[in-house]
Amino acid sequence: MLLIAIGSCWILLLNYILQINSQTFMYPDSVTYLRASENLYWFHKTHSIRPSLIAAINGFPLLFGFSKAALFGWNTVVNLVSWFAIVILLYQMVLRLASKRIAFLLALLYVFTLGSMILIFQILSETVFALVLLLVLYLIQKYLERKNIKYLAIGLSILLLSILIKPVSKGLTILVMVVFIYSMKQLIRSRWSLLVYVSVFTLLFHMYDMKKNYGDFTISYIDTFTYYNYLGTHADCLKNNTEFLQCQNPRYDYFAALPFPESKKVALEDFKYQALNNTGNFAKAYFINLFYNSYRGNGYFYEFRNIDNSPSFEMEKTFFRGISKLQNIFYTLIGLCLSVYFLLKNKRKLHITTMPSLFILYIFLVSGVSSDQGDRFHLVFYPFVILLMAKFIADKGRAKLV
Repeated sequence: MLLIAIGSCWILLLNYILQINSQTFMYPDSVTYLRASENLYWFHKTHSIRPSLIAAINGFPLLFGFSKAALFGWNTVVNLVSWFAIVILLYQMVLRLASKRIAFLLALLYVFTLGSMILIFQILSETVFALVLLLVLYLIQKYLERKNIKYLAIGLSILLLSILIKPVSKGLTILVMVVFIYSMKQLIRSRWSLLVYVSVFTLLFHMYDMKKNYGDFTISYIDTFTYYNYLGTHADCLKNNTEFLQCQNPRYDYFAALPFPESKKVALEDFKYQALNNTGNFAKAYFINLFYNSYRGNGYFYEFRNIDNSPSFEMEKTFFRGISKLQNIFYTLIGLCLSVYFLLKNKRKLHITTMPSLFILYIFLVSGVSSDQGDRFHLVFYPFVILLMAKFIADKGRAKLV
């Protein structure tokens, strides 16, 4: 396929220009993903913040006795396959909404989206997670077209399992169940409900292991950690007129020393206090986070080093970083506008654009809990924005014909 060929050449070109193979930087989050895989395969236990399914995927070579060093190459392969799968699936989904030409051009737009592509080379979960969510939307699209409950059942079961990739899927799962509440009775009565029960059982087993190892029947402690050390601390810094330094402040040191069950209680109490007694600064910190996560580029570009002493390296790095920033702004603004547009346009009926719109808005609003993430939150919904763009272009094209 031409898209795969273009994507491969693009990756090779950027790899050459930015010397990606020679880079040694690793996201701090990557360290926790590695430890989660070690926990699962070497010590047979869950990790406190990284769920077990992404740990199983990232650490799969450990099952066959490979060293931790092998995980870097393995994860590049996993992310690369996931990225190409997104391109192909996105093309197929757009093709159901618009012409072949539009489908090709919009899939090509995703191919040249830097933030999504550059994370292929890091041990993170965003690329796999984006593929899983796009697959869920594909199955929902099939369900709306064919009214066959098996597509909804498979989609819901995959979405439930995606909670063990990124816990943010808890809210997305609730959204799907609420939107399709009238279909849930049929789903429960069908033989396809077994898939959903297997996913629920897997979640419960993970939570049981969390209870056994850390003290709480929960998916992860990432939500309390993120709230307390990002949004909560940011609001506290605004109140005290002090500089907010991410994970470099007394609150972080205090929270890190707490036992996990105690940390959940402290985070909940802090949330209540900030919301009720520091409301203005709390809201201000939240909207600052939303703003920064919506206009900054991929943070990986800031860490590239000129290993080969190329005379044009800094200029090229700055150029690509700027493009990444503009792409984040573009996808965020277009995504928000089209989501609201389609939800209002189809407010009285369940439409093919309903779930992509809700997914975009949910992920955008949740991103405000964290800070200084660049496009890492938003790049997950980039494919959904392209789906809405396809539908909008197709609708306008038909309107002109009429």
